[in-house]
Amino acid sequence: MIYKLGLNYIIPVIRTQLSHNRYYFCILLLLLPITRSSAQCSYTLNDILDKVMCNSPEYRLQKIQSEIDRRTYEINMASLLPSVSMAFSGPSYSKTISPVSQADGSIKYLEVDNLQGNLSLNANVPLEWTGGQFSLNSNLSIYRNNRDDNLLTSYSLNYYHLSYNQPLDFFSVNKWNRRIIKANRTKAELEQTESLFELKYNTLQLFFEIVAKKTEIVQLARQTESLQKLYELSKAAYAAGKMLETDLESMAIKIASIANQTEGNKEELNKLFELLNMETGLCFTTSGTNFIYPDFPVFTINTELALSRMSDKIENLYKVQLLSQERATSQLKRKRWGSASLSMGIGMSASANDFKRLSESKITDYNASLNFSFPITGWVSQKKEYENAKLNYEKLVISKQKYMDSQKIELLNLISTLRLNHKTYDYLLNQKQLLQKEENVKRNLFQSQRIIFNELEEVMDQQIQNEQNIIQTIANVYLNTCEIEMMTATDFFLVRK
Repeated sequence: MIYKLGLNYIIPVIRTQLSHNRYYFCILLLLLPITRSSAQCSYTLNDILDKVMCNSPEYRLQKIQSEIDRRTYEINMASLLPSVSMAFSGPSYSKTISPVSQADGSIKYLEVDNLQGNLSLNANVPLEWTGGQFSLNSNLSIYRNNRDDNLLTSYSLNYYHLSYNQPLDFFSVNKWNRRIIKANRTKAELEQTESLFELKYNTLQLFFEIVAKKTEIVQLARQTESLQKLYELSKAAYAAGKMLETDLESMAIKIASIANQTEGNKEELNKLFELLNMETGLCFTTSGTNFIYPDFPVFTINTELALSRMSDKIENLYKVQLLSQERATSQLKRKRWGSASLSMGIGMSASANDFKRLSESKITDYNASLNFSFPITGWVSQKKEYENAKLNYEKLVISKQKYMDSQKIELLNLISTLRLNHKTYDYLLNQKQLLQKEENVKRNLFQSQRIIFNELEEVMDQQIQNEQNIIQTIANVYLNTCEIEMMTATDFFLVRK
């Protein structure tokens, strides 16, 4: 209304002043938003959820956490890939005094200057299926010794050294690590999704509490206006001897009670808006915000699909613990009989006092080793560790199944409740119409002094409670569906404007 009045005033002025002052038009355009800002803004449930997912501190925290988890996953996966590194140390200089035995048996102390450096190149290639690792190393070392004005330089070059290390007691360790890293990533994504659904649930709850409270305030205002008119008519009837004094007093008490109730509702509404602003990171105000609650949603949830998604979520949540425990059990099972490893290598190296003569002193070396270790005194304790690991694994399997069964019962109850809510909503709508008719009838009966005011008051209170029940039934559908979404990590509905 204010916006329309502003336009009705501004448009004629624009037409008159535009030809006289070109800057006046720009000033008026700047004033247009001011006239409109005083109007009350209306928001649907969809609007609120969109704003929450853009401005909520919790949403921003989850977004940052998601980025951290993604980078952690990439770092962990990179540890399983081939790696190449280069290292350089030096030049390292040292000056010492060293004792040197002479021919006559005496000892002479000489200053010795040392300068040395080292350059190395390393490459490692882990094998996923065997758990072994190929390694390739190359190294160059230079050592210079200056003593008694004699410069001595020596070079040591390791052309290459190719080796392979394989644990024989536990194969595929890298494969296990890869599976656990991926399972950790999936679990982190599910936990973040659950946190976002929890944020959505809290927002829905606050939204409908605010809508219910504002609706009650509006209903009480209408009831007060209606009672004020009825009270004025009743005073005239009382003066004419056609109205009981008790009914007149009851009406006055009811009007005062509604006023107190309205003030209490406004205080509660302010607190709800504070919670909503804290939850969403926005700045809604009681006077400048109007929330429009949606109609009863009409949609169905596929029970088989919901159960399947819930089962997949629980499997993924427990997968990290199960894989880790299964890996530990397998390692302990082999550890009872000791450990074994195989190492093989081939390399070529050379050393000389002249760098150009290194190629003349090449030496090829081969190495292979098979290592075994057997427990003697700790065999019994290792056996018990293995048995405990097996029991812990069985305990995890039973816990997972128990949790899945309880979640299945809860999910089926929620889906059943959704179906009952539709019948409850239809019943409340019919009751609303009947109560309206009953109020009209009893109002006429009261004015004709055929019933007392308390009977009319009871019907008016029932109407307010009925409207609250309608809002709560709609809220229950959205809240129950959001709970199903949290349990299944799946969006089952879109809020429509």
